[in-house]
Amino acid sequence: MTAQQLPEGWQMVTFGDIAKHISSRVEPSETELDIYVGLEHLDPDSLKIKRHGVPSDVAGQKLLVKKGQIIFGKRRAYQRKVAVADWDCICSAHAMVLEANPEKVIPEFLPFFMQSDVFMSRAVSISEGSLSPTIKWKALERQVFKVPTKAKQLALVSLFASLQLNIFHAQDALIALDELRKRLINSFLQGSGEANPINGAPNGRLPSNWKIVSLEDIFINKDNMRVPIKSSDRKKISGKIPYYGASGIIDYVDRHIFDEPIMLLSEDGANLVERKTPIAFKVEGKSFVNNHAHVYKPKDVIDIDYIVALIECMEISQHLTGTAQPKLNKNKADNMLFPYPPRNEKVNFVSLINSLTQERVILESKLAELFRLRNLVGNGTDIGEQ
Repeated sequence: MTAQQLPEGWQMVTFGDIAKHISSRVEPSETELDIYVGLEHLDPDSLKIKRHGVPSDVAGQKLLVKKGQIIFGKRRAYQRKVAVADWDCICSAHAMVLEANPEKVIPEFLPFFMQSDVFMSRAVSISEGSLSPTIKWKALERQVFKVPTKAKQLALVSLFASLQLNIFHAQDALIALDELRKRLINSFLQGSGEANPINGAPNGRLPSNWKIVSLEDIFINKDNMRVPIKSSDRKKISGKIPYYGASGIIDYVDRHIFDEPIMLLSEDGANLVERKTPIAFKVEGKSFVNNHAHVYKPKDVIDIDYIVALIECMEISQHLTGTAQPKLNKNKADNMLFPYPPRNEKVNFVSLINSLTQERVILESKLAELFRLRNLVGNGTDIGEQ
């Protein structure tokens, strides 16, 4: 990019011009500091460190961090982990400790700039290695970026801070919404609000008009209709119909097996234990399903939303077989038990859960827009141009 092509008030600099690399090392067993920050403690796209460990958690040399310095995850940079330390601490050697060069950049501006797509994309592109790609400082310091002059940085820092505050509020709202959702679901899992009658509490009681049912009582298992497709063959039948596996859509094909509302339930995979994504989900319209997800056709469509919500908060470890490859086989799945209220109560419950789900979609959309605006500014684009 030439000087004539630069946005007004921006300039070309190397990253080494605006940032200093701090490489002071310390033994966890010898430090008097009481906070350790690992990459696992950093959240993607968040400058705030919300959790941490202690030095006794780890062994081997770590990096010394002073309050206000930047911790940047140099390993697996695609995870977009960069944060500002609120205290003196030690951090993982898989991070870089950086601080702004005040002669070239306002210190508060640098971490915001490092969150931009321009910086993160470059960081990923210069990472070395396949299993755990890592950035070397010598490569990063040579990278050329456009950044605003210090006069313009002052105005942008205020804008960044405002956007970041709104991002924090939206993230907190999502956490609160998810907690409310889980509490409502758990209250149904417990039936009357007393001890859970399903997960091993013998004295738990349900309201007199509730029942305990298994999946096979209220669904028809359609596993015999599933058809796996080799990945090499999917290109030949590429289309617009979703092809589902254990944890959702894995591809799109030009044919379907089902064309009705169904519930899919993960049959195998680590996610049955980790629960990072839903293991049960509703599918409507045309779909193709492989042999890694159980297929259940409801006798009453409302039961899909109802059971999907309950499974979200259920402990299912007692139904799994295998350790290296956890599996929920058909017999175990068919016999999973659930509290089953009268239909009008199910409808009210599902309506409430779906309204919370819709609120979450709205919040996620707002959060995505805030991230987009923050990246536009960090990338050197005037928001007013959008």
